[in-house]
Amino acid sequence: MRTTAEFADRYVAMWNETDVGPRRNLVTEIWMPDAHFTGSLAEGRGHDRIDAALAAVQRRFAGHSLRLAGPADAIGAYLRLPWILAEVDGSTVARGTDIGTRSPDGRLEAAVSFFDLQPHKADAGKPAWSAASWAAFWANPDPEVARRRVPNVVRPDVTAHWPHRSAPVRGVDDYRDYILQLLALVPDLRLTMEEHVTEGDSTFIRWSGKGTGVEGPFHCTGVDRIRVSQGRVIENRIYSDHLIFQALAAKVDDAWASRAA
Repeated sequence: MRTTAEFADRYVAMWNETDVGPRRNLVTEIWMPDAHFTGSLAEGRGHDRIDAALAAVQRRFAGHSLRLAGPADAIGAYLRLPWILAEVDGSTVARGTDIGTRSPDGRLEAAVSFFDLQPHKADAGKPAWSAASWAAFWANPDPEVARRRVPNVVRPDVTAHWPHRSAPVRGVDDYRDYILQLLALVPDLRLTMEEHVTEGDSTFIRWSGKGTGVEGPFHCTGVDRIRVSQGRVIENRIYSDHLIFQALAAKVDDAWASRAA
């Protein structure tokens, strides 16, 4: 059976996992088949309904992440996990404690989630994507954050038009993979939003960037035109003539050719 600290890490990972398959695997790993979760935002009994409760909270707080607010502790079968719900920039939206009981095999039989600091009502209704969240992410982009964030801020039918790529990138998985390929190519990439303007459903962001590519340190500039529908990105057009994007297109082509083979 896992230690309390190990179990707490898996529990938090479950709340942050937005991919349906991996999240369901975590639900099965962490909860007994007839377990019951109760919270003020969602509740469910059994794996199907607990998974649905997780998905509902993730949709409501798209782009946020759950983190431990301190060490988890346990007395016998009882477990206490203090947590915070945070924005991409690290600011706290909500804080609470989950109390659970574990079965002899270590899985949860029941858990109740309590708020110590309630989320502001405005946070639940605001768009999943914003220029401010774009700036916060790209100021210090992290691949793990990208994996969680992208499914929450783009629509399933999203398209992206990248420099030096003739065909658009379509769908959540390829949209996310393109960003991950960029961060793998330039691990120290940093983008700064110089200015932005919104007209109707489109936001134009002028940015500057720096990092270390295959040929050494570089600086670049560009513009993103991001079109939003129902609070999520439906189209992203990236304009830049820097050669790093040519190298990125070649890297993605190679990766996707291997994937298709």
